[in-house]
Amino acid sequence: MIADKKELRFYCMADSMMNRGCFRLPLAHRLARIFYPDHVMDYLRHMRYFSYYSAHRTRLLDKLRYFWHKARYYKLGLKLGYSIGCDCFGYGLRLPHYGSIVVGKSNRIGPYAMLFPASCIVDEASEIGEAFFLAHGAVLSKQVRLGHQVVVAANSVMNVSCEEGCAIFAGSPAKKVKDNPQPWYAGVWGK
Repeated sequence: MIADKKELRFYCMADSMMNRGCFRLPLAHRLARIFYPDHVMDYLRHMRYFSYYSAHRTRLLDKLRYFWHKARYYKLGLKLGYSIGCDCFGYGLRLPHYGSIVVGKSNRIGPYAMLFPASCIVDEASEIGEAFFLAHGAVLSKQVRLGHQVVVAANSVMNVSCEEGCAIFAGSPAKKVKDNPQPWYAGVWGK
């Protein structure tokens, strides 16, 4: 999914901006991370590097980097409760909390997705647009095709497609409750 090193850096910077509000942390924060590590950001970084080196292992050093990032990615996933396929998400993935998040590796989700703990997207090759929001305890229980700016409310079970997007779904089974004219991040960083 990640084609070259320039795109890899872009993915990492977009993840940092969406999770921590800056492209690069100030020096004081980077020094503080020695004593108080930011495991979520470390997980996302190792996920992106593992995705890149999965397809780019031509030299011995690249193979060693591949195994290093793979080991760290799986170890941090166990620690945080994440089981996310490394090629599922576009840039700007936001994971605000630790907790059980399961996303099957055959799914394809666009940029600027946000997932809360206790959520699940089964491994059924779902295709989801950008600005996807999956609230706490929500489940996508079968293969769905969702457009841009779809929100699945807390404790909902989504089993219907909505290719036109711009909608909020709630309930079990989930039904469209209203239109969603703007993405979830518009209220945080402006339009």
